[in-house]
Amino acid sequence: MRRILLFAYLCLNSISLVGSVGNSIIGAIDQLAITDLDKKINSSQSTDMVEISSLISRKLRVMSFNMLLNYDEAHLDVIDRWEHRKNRVMEYVTWAHPDILGTQELQADQLEDILKGIGHDYAYYGLGVKDGDKQGDIPAIFYLKDRFTLIESRTYYYSDTPDVVSNDPFGKKNTFTCCLFKDRKSDKPFLVINTHLSFSTVERRYDQACRLRDFLIKNRFNCPVFITGDFNTFPFRQQLDLPFYDGDLIVRILEQGGVTDSLKLAVFGHFGPIDSTNFCAETKKPFCSQGTPGVILDHIFVSPNVTVIAHGIDPAKVDGHFPSDHFPVIVDCLLK
Repeated sequence: MRRILLFAYLCLNSISLVGSVGNSIIGAIDQLAITDLDKKINSSQSTDMVEISSLISRKLRVMSFNMLLNYDEAHLDVIDRWEHRKNRVMEYVTWAHPDILGTQELQADQLEDILKGIGHDYAYYGLGVKDGDKQGDIPAIFYLKDRFTLIESRTYYYSDTPDVVSNDPFGKKNTFTCCLFKDRKSDKPFLVINTHLSFSTVERRYDQACRLRDFLIKNRFNCPVFITGDFNTFPFRQQLDLPFYDGDLIVRILEQGGVTDSLKLAVFGHFGPIDSTNFCAETKKPFCSQGTPGVILDHIFVSPNVTVIAHGIDPAKVDGHFPSDHFPVIVDCLLK
């Protein structure tokens, strides 16, 4: 286990963060190696790895992180309720230091708490899904203020009138957040879309996936595109006691929009568990395991003009406890 003491004394609102981060895969990603892969990769792979290694200073680290909403917490152990774990979330984000962070399930008060800890480095854009302001889940996109310029930001609804606050065909509201950035390091623009597809029904999730796919096809963005989110993609594995089996189809639908799951593209491969939640099937509670292998609900999709260096799912703990019931998904990449 890799343990690193994090000493981050933050001035904003007098928040002081001092924590110990362990069990993280970030150290391995940051020390990408080629030499110990002798005869395990072909010459083409080796050439790609050498070329990418020479450009590593320009890499972009994108993260997707479902931080778990903070109402109806009675089923959680006290240590895992928001009041006790919010500092763990801030500790982890400060330590991992992603360039771009797409979050899911944050409520308005949680977002304000997060900003008290990371607002000195990060700005954000995101609106609540219920009324276009701060009500309901806020699918926020955080970005490093000293690296990126936010050119344009929009919120779209999964409905027949996506530009205005509106219900989907199932009488409920859900959104995806879009931010167009300019990277000051590479002087290149790129688009980030962040969302959380419905957990409630397979038909609603299917409808949202199709609408997001159609949005991508309609706009045909020329710049690099990232889509971060919790897509609730439970795979079609009938031998497992899963709530749904439509996840494989959802991924295929989204990829029809011209993007690919970054896990498939990583030149240096995947780091960490092949699972993005810590839900324990035996106890039916989160925060207690590394989940079920192969059940990846959270993804980062990328367009063809993104080179994926490495993909990771990080089971890190802060002071011995998970920050959320989902693990962060991390992609290091280059803008082509």
